[in-house]
Amino acid sequence: MGKTYVRKTTRANFSQDTLAEAMNKVNSHEMGVNEASREYGISSRTLRRHLKSGSSIVKLGRGPELGPEHEKRLVAHIKSLEKIGFAPDAIAVRSMAYKFAEKLNINHRFSQDQERAGDEWFKRFLYRNKELSIRKSEGLSVARANGMNRKEVGDYFTLLQEICTNNDLFDKPGQIYNVDETGIQINNKPGKVVATKGAKDVYSLTSSEKGENVSLVACCNAEGNYIPPVVIFKGKYKKDEFSDGLPPGSMVFMNQKSSYINAELFLKWFRECFLPKKRPGKALLILDGHTSHCNAIELLDLATENDVVLLCLPSHTTQALQPLDRCFFKPLKTYFFQEAKSWMIQNKDRKLSRTTIARLIGVAWGKSATVANAISGFKACGIHPLNPHAIPDHFFAISDASLENTTQPYQDENFPMPSTPPEPTQQQNLMQAMNEPGPSNREKTVASSAADEKETPSKYLREIQPLPLIPHRVSKRKQSAVELTSPENRVKRRVFSEKKEANASKKAEKNKPCTNVSQRRTQTVSNKKKRVVKPRRQLSSSSDSSLENRVLSSTDDEVSDEGEDFCIECGDYYYTTKSKVDWIQCDKCSGWLHETCTSNKNICNKCTKEDRPD
Repeated sequence: MGKTYVRKTTRANFSQDTLAEAMNKVNSHEMGVNEASREYGISSRTLRRHLKSGSSIVKLGRGPELGPEHEKRLVAHIKSLEKIGFAPDAIAVRSMAYKFAEKLNINHRFSQDQERAGDEWFKRFLYRNKELSIRKSEGLSVARANGMNRKEVGDYFTLLQEICTNNDLFDKPGQIYNVDETGIQINNKPGKVVATKGAKDVYSLTSSEKGENVSLVACCNAEGNYIPPVVIFKGKYKKDEFSDGLPPGSMVFMNQKSSYINAELFLKWFRECFLPKKRPGKALLILDGHTSHCNAIELLDLATENDVVLLCLPSHTTQALQPLDRCFFKPLKTYFFQEAKSWMIQNKDRKLSRTTIARLIGVAWGKSATVANAISGFKACGIHPLNPHAIPDHFFAISDASLENTTQPYQDENFPMPSTPPEPTQQQNLMQAMNEPGPSNREKTVASSAADEKETPSKYLREIQPLPLIPHRVSKRKQSAVELTSPENRVKRRVFSEKKEANASKKAEKNKPCTNVSQRRTQTVSNKKKRVVKPRRQLSSSSDSSLENRVLSSTDDEVSDEGEDFCIECGDYYYTTKSKVDWIQCDKCSGWLHETCTSNKNICNKCTKEDRPD
């Protein structure tokens, strides 16, 4: 924002309290107007004007273009847009102010060409309304906006209470764990710096344009204890240098396809990292619905054998329900990028690599993996101590807005969520008016309808900038909170796994290449319902045209023509051939073959032998 205006005149150089006190003295006949003017330093003409109007408000110059009341309505509309995830930017607010003034027929000084208020008006608007400020918004997908609803969260806490009750985990915070993965880029992140005022470009050197991504697996319990992290690199072979500087007990896993975790690596982490650190007795491990966590039947069986209950969070709710996301990963990355920036300053001629990132992760882990962060994470998510009301209402703001005027807010029987009762709709008001006694019910109804249709400033704002409602769509793939180690879920996963393996083997058998020519022909005829256009090139003198398009339908004639699709010499199928050569037709038997499969021109080897004299 620009500079704050500094007054240069001494007019009205008195406070509002001073003016009010002078007016009280005059009204109580303790002083005259001139005496009060000299005593309090207020012009006698100014004091007389305020005594006449009865107002003690000190105001100089022109007032706001929209006026105080209309500005309050504009502020309320901006807050309503913010709650549903569509907070306007500065240009949108200026445009709304212009259209609002036009609707109200206010004599304003806004730009008619640009059809929006000026930049100076916007600055003064923010100055007058301290509850508004310019903020940098964070992206939130529609799936997360709709997924974070009161019903899903209520069902999750009901299931969490049931698991803690059945396994006696309410007073055992050391047996309640949370595991999650996060990505870290092998690069330093430029931040805010102090530079020359007015400089066009301010640069900060980075290790590379875009650093390599690695995954870090973190796990902690509600008591504040952490399991040493696991770092996942992309590649096949592991070097000892990759783990230099990591916290004691840490491990490095390699993934040949990518640096992301998969079911095999998560099972390895569970067996080699989690189970050795787990205390005897029942334990609860809370995780998100990633496929590497939920679909492996080996993981579910291993967890059941070792008294570990796996609880999957509802889809698209980890930003509010996962302790590591709430209180750990952000400080971890903040400390990591601080260390990376310091390392770049000390090593100007070197780049960050796999061999140096381990030490930076170790330093950042030591600063962020504190007992207070872990305990605060579980408390903020309402896991330990169990508190369904720990989730702030602003997490549900967008999902509540999407359900507005369609259904009432969800309220769980065991954990009622605080919510504002909905206002009666127009239809309910009309029905109530119809039930009132008296002969003028119809007149009241007509009057009520006319009052509702009357244009108001608030309706003008809703017309200028409507409140968009996000449709509440439920995805078929959406997963609610579920106990992964329950007998029902294990049976379901086992059946799904067996069916998937059967389909994979069936598909592999179907796609298996046939070595016998007759089997290949039979398989082609059975699998093919409609054959597409097949161009052939014929190098004989009788066919000068380069391409011949033949459309063959799946009828009885197809079997007789099937031999045309196979080379009569090598048996290769025309549509799957890998030979980049032309096909020719034998002049004797009219069979098709590769040009390279015969040593004669336009005649196959078989016909050549028959024509050869004995």
